[in-house]
Amino acid sequence: MIIATAVVAVLAANAFVIVDPTEMAGKRLLGRVVVDHPLGPGLHFKLPVVEEIDKLQTSLETYKLDRLTVNTVDNQPITVAVGLTYRIPAGAVLKLLYEVGRAGNVDIADNFQRIIADRTAKIFAQQNTTTISENRERLSTALKALLSTDLGRLYGIEVVDFQIAGIGYSDSFRASVEAAVKAKNEAVAAENTVNRIRFEAQQAVARANGEAEAKLRIADADRQAAILNAQGSAEAIRLEGESRANVLRLNAEVLRTNAWSSNSSKPIGGTASCPRPCSREPGSRRFSGSRGRTMPAQPNDTGPVTPVFR
Repeated sequence: MIIATAVVAVLAANAFVIVDPTEMAGKRLLGRVVVDHPLGPGLHFKLPVVEEIDKLQTSLETYKLDRLTVNTVDNQPITVAVGLTYRIPAGAVLKLLYEVGRAGNVDIADNFQRIIADRTAKIFAQQNTTTISENRERLSTALKALLSTDLGRLYGIEVVDFQIAGIGYSDSFRASVEAAVKAKNEAVAAENTVNRIRFEAQQAVARANGEAEAKLRIADADRQAAILNAQGSAEAIRLEGESRANVLRLNAEVLRTNAWSSNSSKPIGGTASCPRPCSREPGSRRFSGSRGRTMPAQPNDTGPVTPVFR
């Protein structure tokens, strides 16, 4: 009796299966699929022993390959870490459970791995190792498009995203890159040195040109100053000469004016008395206006005598 009760309890417990909200399921009866549409979340009944319910996760999931080794077009091995984010629609549940691999969800991940590894190797084989890093986003987009087409056609799943999480290069490639970077840095340093020397030479030329120009301007200024100084001296000499000539001309005019005044004040024939004592001796003429000098008498000189001023 106890054994029968235990058997009934076990059979009753196995007669019900709960499908979670993130899952869908299919049902088999003695190895034959007995549902046309997947079972949704909830409590489902099955015949103990003869029926089986296979569950499959349909929510958003990411399948990862952390160390996938592929070769580039220049035969350089690289190790990549990739991830495929996908979702299984309701229409693909029964296909994945009963048409791909073994019955149930036993080897679905193995089939995904083969497809992802093959398509990733195919895309990277078209790339040069030196351009992989700069083309990383473009490679990820290309892989997403390729896997969406192939996984949708083969398994009916929906690819949401594809990620290239990491790229690892070989030791030989890293060494060659480091050598190339070092050589490039040395070339840039040498070019910078040449540019610096060229700049310093240009600065020296410009400075020399500036100093020469400054000296030329100073010399030109000195020459202009000398010319102006000479012109000023010549003008001063000319003005001084004109001034002296004017003084001499004025003195001559004054003397001429005084002489005319003296001649006009003396009476003709000497009939008037001299303003100052004057004497006349035989054979000579002496005038007080002649400053004591005696002028010899001229032959046949009977006319009036004109005094001579000096």
